[in-house]
Amino acid sequence: MKKILMFFSVAVLIVLSSGIVFANVGNDNIIPLKDTSKIKSQIEPLYVVYCPGGSPDGKHHFYRSGRNTSITLKDSSNRTVGTWWGIPCQCKYCGSQISLSLDYSNYINSSDIYYDGWFGLWAYITSIHPVNPEEMVLFK
Repeated sequence: MKKILMFFSVAVLIVLSSGIVFANVGNDNIIPLKDTSKIKSQIEPLYVVYCPGGSPDGKHHFYRSGRNTSITLKDSSNRTVGTWWGIPCQCKYCGSQISLSLDYSNYINSSDIYYDGWFGLWAYITSIHPVNPEEMVLFK
């Protein structure tokens, strides 16, 4: 029994000293990362914030909550375009927001997004057209 406990303790120490951290990217994909500082750079390149509503002063007032949801973008034929991490936000005046973590070439407009708050965070692309900066907020 002592040998089993000793073996288990050594195994745990080896795993802890290896410095491998597992980041859950999407629902099922687990990617081993050697350095936790890489997590932020991999899933936070840029955010597109969709705020469904206005505020009294015409400005966006928002803050971010925890990073805990993946977002799947689909085209009008329900084909998956891609899945990214998303952050559910709360806006001071305009209620719930969606922020999408996208690369620098795949910006989308808020009019292209459909939000279903009951069955998870999903974004559906109905059409792809040039970005209208008045429809969206970009922040790093």
